[in-house]
Amino acid sequence: MRQADILLSGIYEISKVLTAHARLEITLANVVNILSSFLQIRHGAIVVLAAEGQPEITATADIPRPSQSADRGVIPKAVIDHIVTTGAPFVIKDVGKSELFQADLQTSRSSGTVPIAFIGVPVKAEKKILGTLSIDRVRNGTTIFPSDEDVCFLTMVANLVGRTIQLHRILNLNGQPLIGEQQKPEKSLIAERSAPGRHPHVQID
Repeated sequence: MRQADILLSGIYEISKVLTAHARLEITLANVVNILSSFLQIRHGAIVVLAAEGQPEITATADIPRPSQSADRGVIPKAVIDHIVTTGAPFVIKDVGKSELFQADLQTSRSSGTVPIAFIGVPVKAEKKILGTLSIDRVRNGTTIFPSDEDVCFLTMVANLVGRTIQLHRILNLNGQPLIGEQQKPEKSLIAERSAPGRHPHVQID
């Protein structure tokens, strides 16, 4: 199967998860699990920010974390702040050589001598940044990382996730159950993919 077809299947599976009736933190953890099955990654995480800018939810594969542990051992705060400030995808070819990961050198992500590459993208809804989505991957001689397809795919997933987060918050404020209406993010994403000239600038470190 071509890589493009694999990623399209990933979007379809993620869309199904996002339209399911479940708590937001469980939904986001399921999204990361799907990412792990469609991309060759070591770790993946979705960080949702509260109104004051602090992590509210951190979802990793099988492990949704509450706010009190959301900023520990997953993604350095400096990296989250950078993605939120720039509002653009951020690529680090080797986290072991990045100043933003220096405080994270004791974690498994940056231990050892094997280069670990990182991609992080902002999670947005209506131009408002709600958090970040990121993956990291071992670099080897046969893998080109990151590819434009990876960045584009993660950006599309982040846009879907952003609209889902926004919908959960609106329904929570109104005290309404989450029924059916989550199908809107997928339709909006298809329209966005059809619009020309909307690919974000990618910063590579």
